Amino acid sequence: MDVRKFPGVGKVTADKMYRLGWYTGNDLRNQSLSSLEKHFGKQGQFYYNVVRGIHLSPVRTKDSKNQWGLSEPLRAIFQVKCL
Repeated sequence: MDVRKFPGVGKVTADKMYRLGWYTGNDLRNQSLSSLEKHFGKQGQFYYNVVRGIHLSPVRTKDSKNQWGLSEPLRAIFQVKCL
């Protein structure tokens, strides 16, 4: 996949990667962490993880309450068993 399709890689970063001879995700994957950090600073760690499928963002859940109500058929069965 072209490096421009990775998250966080815009035109300027892609141009820099192209100048370095890195055109695809596989080209990035072949780079060491230290090489990516040398050329891109702290963002190098991000690129290192992205091309390896590592995503460090926290998982977020929706703030919805789980409501467990009895449907009509289930309510009828519950009432019969209670008699």
